[in-house]
Amino acid sequence: SSGINAEYGKKNGHPLLLGDFNIHIEDDNDKTTRDFEELLIDERWMQHIEDPTHEQGGTLDLVISRDDESSPPINDVEVAESPISDHYAVTFRFHVGKPSALKKKVVTNRNMKDLSIEDLSTRIIKSPLGQVV
Repeated sequence: SSGINAEYGKKNGHPLLLGDFNIHIEDDNDKTTRDFEELLIDERWMQHIEDPTHEQGGTLDLVISRDDESSPPINDVEVAESPISDHYAVTFRFHVGKPSALKKKVVTNRNMKDLSIEDLSTRIIKSPLGQVV
């Protein structure tokens, strides 16, 4: 199988596809744009940027998430001009949840400074290890 889901659809969690896709998503007459939007719909992904993300007016920088009920919503999407790039800054909120707690592992050890060589020798001799012939 090819497409977005072949690469990202089987990943655990809620993958996001972010960045400069260099596709003029605002241009409905562009074949590449239409093909890309059709791919997103067919494979159940949603593109969240509605405003231009480039100083020349194009919407090139995208935020894409799965389009299903299990995916947390993308909120507060904002596009702001950037003084250092011809691309605008894109920000949004996405709830990732608190990670599950790690299992605690208790490690015990013996203080080697308190070890008596004589006591250890006696214990080994009296144990099944000391009975090996």
